[in-house]
Amino acid sequence: EAAEWLDKALRVGSESHEIQIAAFLFHHRTGDPVKAEEHLKRALALAPDAVEVLVPAAAFYLSRKDMDESDRLLRRAEAASPGNRMVLSARTSWAIVKSEPSRLEGTADELAASAGKTELDLLARAAELYLRAGRLDRADECIERLSSAPRSGGREMVDVWLDTLRGARILLEGRPYAAIPLLDRAFRRQPSGLWAAELLALAYQRTG
Repeated sequence: EAAEWLDKALRVGSESHEIQIAAFLFHHRTGDPVKAEEHLKRALALAPDAVEVLVPAAAFYLSRKDMDESDRLLRRAEAASPGNRMVLSARTSWAIVKSEPSRLEGTADELAASAGKTELDLLARAAELYLRAGRLDRADECIERLSSAPRSGGREMVDVWLDTLRGARILLEGRPYAAIPLLDRAFRRQPSGLWAAELLALAYQRTG
């Protein structure tokens, strides 16, 4: 049914970058990277400065470990829409895969600066990047800001972030037994949280 709808949409709207991106996402998710890339390139040609095209394109090339092309697309997105949350999130994923301390810290600095009193997700991601970069002092600052921030909603999600970050912080200190209860609680609250799951497995591994 989705394939039929997409085929009809492409027949009448092949010059629409929105439809080309929809086709890209469909083929990417159904495991046809060749067709996915064809539609992606068409979308980029139609709307070379559209963030809604550049970010999925950057994520696609990141998934293929083409770091240079992903970075190039993200830089275009950053120039087109400075401070855009979707772009910041994509840059975070890129920095984690790149795993260079300077890149991690630079992206964390941008996230921490962009996070206001309500953008707690950005603050949590900044803390994560600081921890990955080994900047425990800066991570502690973000964790403190996160724990003291007013919560108008989403309290449970903030608690998951705090448990995960504090567990990661303790694990980095070489105290896996102390980290396990926090990471286990975070994982039970959000089983889809991959980082908490990875950290929990690592903590158990380090207990011997």
